[in-house]
Amino acid sequence: MKSGPLTKEKKIKGEDLIPLAEESYFNSKHVKSAVEWLLKEIENEERYALKMIEKKHRTNYFSGVRNAFIVAKCLIKKAFEGVLRE
Repeated sequence: MKSGPLTKEKKIKGEDLIPLAEESYFNSKHVKSAVEWLLKEIENEERYALKMIEKKHRTNYFSGVRNAFIVAKCLIKKAFEGVLRE
């Protein structure tokens, strides 16, 4: 399965899982795919921030941005650890 963001097409209707449910759900494979895609996108942005630091362009700013991406990745991995282990 190709990684990518969650979309309306990937929703599973609640009726398919629990009779009479009106909510929609996402398959765990789709959630895992979306989380992996998100982490990859964050890593790309983090690499860009690192390049800017190496070029000595607004070093303090991009150091803060890079640190924020590192924290974001850790929090996402922690929040979705059950999905990522599957």
